[in-house]
Amino acid sequence: MTDYRGSNAFSKGLFKPAKVPTIIAPYQRAPSGVVRQADGPAFDNRFPKSRYPRGGGQSGLRPVLEVAGGGGDYVAKAVQFPVSSGLLQVSSALADNSKLMIAGSFNIADISNFPNLLICQVTTGFTQTTVTLAIGYRANSDFTVVVTNHDSTKYFQFGSADGLVQINRWNEFATSIDTNHSAGHKIGQLIYNGVDVVADVDDTATAFDIGWNTAETFFNNAGFSPATCNWGDFQGWVGAQADISNPTNYAKFFDGSGNMVDPTIAATAFGPQTFLFSGDTSGYPVNQGSGGSFTLVGGPLSDVPPPP
Repeated sequence: MTDYRGSNAFSKGLFKPAKVPTIIAPYQRAPSGVVRQADGPAFDNRFPKSRYPRGGGQSGLRPVLEVAGGGGDYVAKAVQFPVSSGLLQVSSALADNSKLMIAGSFNIADISNFPNLLICQVTTGFTQTTVTLAIGYRANSDFTVVVTNHDSTKYFQFGSADGLVQINRWNEFATSIDTNHSAGHKIGQLIYNGVDVVADVDDTATAFDIGWNTAETFFNNAGFSPATCNWGDFQGWVGAQADISNPTNYAKFFDGSGNMVDPTIAATAFGPQTFLFSGDTSGYPVNQGSGGSFTLVGGPLSDVPPPP
């Protein structure tokens, strides 16, 4: 098995989408600058001009989602991944699917050595990525989501402007995707600390399924980034998608203060998670979802205080 713990693996082209060079080229804004909601017509995803919450990211922004609490008596926990550590799954058994939804909380110590891959799905030969959530993918501190079909001949990319992600503070995010739509009409939502932050969209491909039955899946960079990162609950669904701009849906992940909500609430609403990492160091590396087991690379993990 290839050792991915070198910080320069990305620069060597291991994860460069071989057939889609524009994914990692300087980003170009989609002509319309819009993404379609899950249940409605196209809408403008550019930043609202108000105050940003919890002290992080784009100045002049505030939450566009007013969500009530919903966590009950749930007490969230968090763990710290040290430098050059992550979770690895070899040979995913998941079937390709057009729908994907992910939510989580993280606190990263350094983003100067970008990109920082939060989760990455890699094809056989380690030359293409089919699912990538990354900090600093197109700039120093943007948050970008890229998904492709199995052989990376089709792709869908969207993300925030630069300056969003800040270090040494908790960040909450949720993304919801459906690629089974024609060019210009795919669903790509990214809510970050309660704000819709999609600023750029690249949607020129016809409908496709996101490639999953591939070589390896990585969580927390699998050692790519030489940075310590704390994680709270991380949950993902392959084959499920909901309109997370709807406050009722978003409240299944986070309450109105940005605190993590009991994952069983989201499981009841959207179905059992494919990926669920939650708890303290004894349980966090164990995928509590249906998507198969992962192995801790590097480590060890340590318990840290959860998001306040």
